[in-house]
Amino acid sequence: MATDNELSEMLIHKLESYKNDKDPVKRDLASNWLTSIGLQKVDGLKVSKYLMLLAIRNIEGELSFEDVQELLRQRHDENKMTF
Repeated sequence: MATDNELSEMLIHKLESYKNDKDPVKRDLASNWLTSIGLQKVDGLKVSKYLMLLAIRNIEGELSFEDVQELLRQRHDENKMTF
């Protein structure tokens, strides 16, 4: 079974593999997602596996960008801490 870090690396590798896809739309989406992920890393933030899975589903055409936004909003709302 893969460790948390190994799984994250596998997901990044999957995202990077789209940079060489025949489909220019997939290449562009992958480039945009990888840029976003890279900017998070520069700021010292760790991108969740959940976000990377959503990115892959977006690249594959399973989810629109609006779908991804809504799923992230729902997840954020579910995980809000109340005081």
